[in-house]
Amino acid sequence: GRGRTLLAAAAAAGRAGPRLQALRASVGAPPKQECSKCHVLTVVGHSAAFVPPDARASLPLGAESCCGSVLASQPAEPLPPPLAEWADAAGSGGFVVVSLGSWADGACTALGKGGAVRDALASLGLPAIWKTTFSSSSGAPNVRTAPWLPQRALLAHRCCRLLVCHGGANSISEARGGGVPVVALHVAWDQPQNAARVAALRLGAALPLSECTAASLLAAMRGVLDDPETPRRAAEMADAMARRDSGAHGAARLVERAVRMAESR
Repeated sequence: GRGRTLLAAAAAAGRAGPRLQALRASVGAPPKQECSKCHVLTVVGHSAAFVPPDARASLPLGAESCCGSVLASQPAEPLPPPLAEWADAAGSGGFVVVSLGSWADGACTALGKGGAVRDALASLGLPAIWKTTFSSSSGAPNVRTAPWLPQRALLAHRCCRLLVCHGGANSISEARGGGVPVVALHVAWDQPQNAARVAALRLGAALPLSECTAASLLAAMRGVLDDPETPRRAAEMADAMARRDSGAHGAARLVERAVRMAESR
């Protein structure tokens, strides 16, 4: 859905925020202020397409929804002028966005996969912008790096052709809303299932971060980019999500249902 992200302030036993902050600290990721008040994960109402029919009964809120993220109703903010100029210059060939999230970015460095990502992007040759703290990302003239990116705005740009991400719910939701195919370098938690559903629906490809090499990532990216049907399916999914949008009210109903379920346990 495209409702605003809503958090239930008192739903489940125990606070998720401190656990999230502790997990981030354990891998050297900076704290996120918004995590401190988190009790229940945000809820997405259009996840049924990503869940196999035989697994829907196991979802915490039933077949029509699951824990995840909700796209913001508002249009993405415009890109800053220098970044907009870079994106526009990509032209019909398009550009690639790489954003593994702060936790997975740390895992990427810890596993020694940063060089593989850099080399794969260099071999691909398309302009790429990579949100990373990886310190040895130089040597690829087509790759631009930054510690933070306006991801939604980049995914909404007409020249964006591919998102390489960690398969997190936010990134998958934003890519789906923008109609952008995905290569998911998944690590843990919900990421492997998110990545598997992206691949099964032929909206992109899945590759475990632990198995990522320059050759395997390059093959995954080329496989997605060279399939003419993938962008069509991604655009159709984005249109379907927009048409089924129940907005903030729909998201609120799902959060309220989560609260009632948590209180009844």
